[in-house]
Amino acid sequence: MLRRTIAILGGGPGGYEAALVAAQLGADVTVVDSDGVGGACVLTDCVPSKTLIETSNAMTMLNRAPGLGIATGGLATVNAARLYERITDLARAQSQDITARLAAEQVKVIAGPGRLSGPGTIQAGGDVTLNADVDIQRTSTVATHVDISGNSISLTSQYGTVGTGLEEIIVQTDAAGRGVLSGSSYENIFVQQLDSELLLGTITTGTGSVPGEAFISNPGGSIYNGLFNGVNIVSGTTYLFANGNIGTSTDKITSETPSNAPTAEVEGQASGSGSIWLAPRFCAAVKKPVLVRILQLAGRRAGARRGGLWRR
Repeated sequence: MLRRTIAILGGGPGGYEAALVAAQLGADVTVVDSDGVGGACVLTDCVPSKTLIETSNAMTMLNRAPGLGIATGGLATVNAARLYERITDLARAQSQDITARLAAEQVKVIAGPGRLSGPGTIQAGGDVTLNADVDIQRTSTVATHVDISGNSISLTSQYGTVGTGLEEIIVQTDAAGRGVLSGSSYENIFVQQLDSELLLGTITTGTGSVPGEAFISNPGGSIYNGLFNGVNIVSGTTYLFANGNIGTSTDKITSETPSNAPTAEVEGQASGSGSIWLAPRFCAAVKKPVLVRILQLAGRRAGARRGGLWRR
């Protein structure tokens, strides 16, 4: 049975209740909230107002006490600092209770602003770091569906693969915000940027005993070096595919041979008037070469790679 993935924008009563029900029905649920779980109802409106009402009721009863023959020592007054402390303590405790309930149902909570960035996509305002013990795979079969959206995106598979040759992970980073794509995989990495420019951080594959393969494509734009220093690619075999430039003359995409491979291969394909600038680095510690292959698709739009073949 396919497990549904649901993202909810806002952690107020509507958001957290929907998240709890969806999780109980078997969905993989993420809540994006910037103000605190419980929302305005718990933190600033309903719970605080009821606390003020209870304080007001207590004051009214105390001030009416002398008329009932009860000596109270004068008109009751409010300790504003203590009242505010009680309000915030109650609101915080209820928010923490809701957060604990969400965690018990395995609902993930991203603390930060979010927005609807496209059909079926919520973008959390900030960087996204996703770590998995085994595989990171997409569940959508829609080619234009964004799996992960954020400023910088880092994907790590400790004992598996990131995406597959038939189903790449579709990401949307924010190059305008200097957001980069980074990844590390025990086996292979298959990632595609949906549109706009892609800044490449460090991509490492084959962290186990067998050399891995990396496939990074951007059919909607260029691929640029997003590092101020360091190596972009440490992989046995790497394919870079762009509908524009791959690197620049002054800031090339750098690559290095991993320690578990005799050599490394990097293939760059750019379409249209795009240029390719690759800079293999000779690692003194490893002392193994990087073989570079450059293919120019003049006047043709970049496609995507499926099942080990280039589809143009």
